Amino acid sequence: TRRSSDLNVMAATYPHLFAAGSAYAGVSAGCAAGPQVDYWNADCAQGKIIKTGAEWAAIARDMYPGYTGPYPRMQFWHGTVDGILNYQNLHEEVKQWTTVWGVADVQPVTSTDSPEAGYTRVNYGDKVGSVSADNINHDIPVHEEESLKWFGI
Repeated sequence: TRRSSDLNVMAATYPHLFAAGSAYAGVSAGCAAGPQVDYWNADCAQGKIIKTGAEWAAIARDMYPGYTGPYPRMQFWHGTVDGILNYQNLHEEVKQWTTVWGVADVQPVTSTDSPEAGYTRVNYGDKVGSVSADNINHDIPVHEEESLKWFGI
């Protein structure tokens, strides 16, 4: 469980080291790329970088060229009123990882008020899931037990 976008990059760069990851208020792997390590990409943060699932998946796969093994199962949590990393970034993360996993065409299962009132959980099979927190900002509360349960840990 990470509170940053680093998890997406780590999962794409080192998929052989992670079985699963849960990112809170993050962005897709490659979204914040810039000319220097601490560069703030305002377009990414504001949810203005929109790509297809195939484009996002290619970016993730290019972070470990030639890798043919499984990628980590991914779960994303995002507040609907996040003023630091726009809520659109949740949709971009989902597009990226559902395509990486080949489940982009799977009919998602949606559960409202899960894991608590005001939250909406969407699962794309057992490899990718997202949780939207209604009226929650960037400081979305961590639900570590929920993530571990979803990952079967």
